Order: sequence, then structure tokens, then C-alpha cells
Amino acid sequence: MSFCRLLQTRTKYAHEDLRPLAELLLRIILASQWDLAATTRWSMVMSRLLRRHARGMGLVAPWRPLLALLRGYLFTRTQSYESADFSKT
Repeated sequence: MSFCRLLQTRTKYAHEDLRPLAELLLRIILASQWDLAATTRWSMVMSRLLRRHARGMGLVAPWRPLLALLRGYLFTRTQSYESADFSKT
């Protein structure tokens, strides 16, 4: 069963069972920081989890690595996401 299907079910999960999943998702997001597609996909799964179950979970996310991730995407120029100059070839 995929994470998205797990989160779409109507079953009530205990917050003690979902907390390790949320911590794992956070580690995956921070580990895949230079792969934009993977970070986006796992961030969407994390967002679904937090939207439905965040109130009683008591999850504390470190903000410094998330801010560094955001700054890396916004302020670092990467050739793969910008148009290349093909006129010189």
C-alpha cells in the first residue's frame, strides 16, 4: 500500500503510529534536496498527512534545514531549470 492510499483511507490511525511516518517523510524531504521532483512529491504526501492528522501528533519540525532547502531552490541558479543558450552551438 502506498503512502497516498494509506492517507486516503477513512481508518482512524493512532497518532503514535503516524508520528514515525511523519518523521520519515521529513528525513526523505531533507535528503532529496537537490531533486526537485522528488522533494515536491514527498512534500505533497507530508502535506496531506499534516492536513489530516497534525493536531494530536505533536510533531516538531526543525525550521533551519527547511529554510536552507527553500533558499537553495530560490536563490541558487541551476542550469537544468533555466533555458540554455543554444545559439552558440
